[in-house]
Amino acid sequence: MLHKKPLQKKNKLSKTKALSETKSAIKQRLYNERRKQQNLQKDIKKENRRNYMNNYRKRIRADLTSTPMSDEGIPFSNRMDKARSIKKLKQALPITPNKRAAVLSAYVDCNRILKSPGVKKFHDSFEESVEKMAIRNIQDVITSVKHKRNGEAKAALNILTSSVSGENISDRKRATKKKTQTEVFLQFKNEYPDEKMGQRAFEKCKPYFVRTAQFKDKITCCCRQHVEMRSLFKSCMQFRKRLLSREGSSEVKLYESLSELVDDTLCTRSANTHQHKISCLDRLCSECGVCKFSMLPGELDESDVQISWERYEYKNVKVKGDKMIRKLVLVRKSSSPAEMFQYLKKLLETFPAHQFRAYWQSKQMKSFVENLPIGHCVTVHDFSENYKCTEQNEIQSSYFRN
Repeated sequence: MLHKKPLQKKNKLSKTKALSETKSAIKQRLYNERRKQQNLQKDIKKENRRNYMNNYRKRIRADLTSTPMSDEGIPFSNRMDKARSIKKLKQALPITPNKRAAVLSAYVDCNRILKSPGVKKFHDSFEESVEKMAIRNIQDVITSVKHKRNGEAKAALNILTSSVSGENISDRKRATKKKTQTEVFLQFKNEYPDEKMGQRAFEKCKPYFVRTAQFKDKITCCCRQHVEMRSLFKSCMQFRKRLLSREGSSEVKLYESLSELVDDTLCTRSANTHQHKISCLDRLCSECGVCKFSMLPGELDESDVQISWERYEYKNVKVKGDKMIRKLVLVRKSSSPAEMFQYLKKLLETFPAHQFRAYWQSKQMKSFVENLPIGHCVTVHDFSENYKCTEQNEIQSSYFRN
């Protein structure tokens, strides 16, 4: 008779051996080994941390026992000592809350400052905490107000910072200037030429209450006059910069911004309103005008030197249906420097009044939005008559000029 049990055992062993050589079994063994190594490393780190804390506590205890405690130092050697003292105090006090409060208030009464040094120290620490609380409250108010742009928030921030720093609020308002970060950086470089600092590092040093202007803070007019004036001013100043680098003349000024050029052709602002007179803006004043804008001889040159600049002109443009329409487009011209600067002087005749009206309208619009009553809305009407969809570089024509 044949016995099948040894054969079954052999088959079972061979089957187990075959399963142990599979990919999943090998992967599981590798995973178990990694987990074992990770657990071992965790245990080592935990043991090292435990030893470190034990040694740290030993050093603290040794320092406390070796160094005598002074009156100005820590009154308790550890937290347990403090907890035991508090427990003894609770046990010594009366049971009812009213009696406990009466006993404590009588003990820390201000009349006992001269009799008890402990009460005096208690009041001194209480006064210091009040000062810290006041500083914390001021910081909270500044944090909540500095991101708001309405008039009340600005006034509150000015009053708070002025009261802390001790400066005059009216002087603070007059000292505020609206400049870009680049203009402030260039002014800093002119005043302190020995300081080696880049613009990005300079911008990081700005105070906490000064923040970068956002889109709603910018007063921007996209009409023909502003776009054309900015482009022309940039081209003229670039040409003047090249002339000054070659000739080195100091008779004329290299303007950094368009507003600086406009201010030089007008009279001084009035001290009360901080605005120019309407007669100066309309070029009716005899003491100011475009004549105050001085130019170099090279800028009046009508030779064959060609300068590239941009201006708006009416062009015949072909549209759908083979129709020709007359449209105002921004074109690039090449002409003599004299023609470019003469056109700049021509635009300067009407630009100050237009800029003032655009600024006033923007200011009124912002005031309406900030002080809008409940249940009201502000509507903005677009009077553009261009209903066609054309290419992307098309600009909106200024049908209603200021």
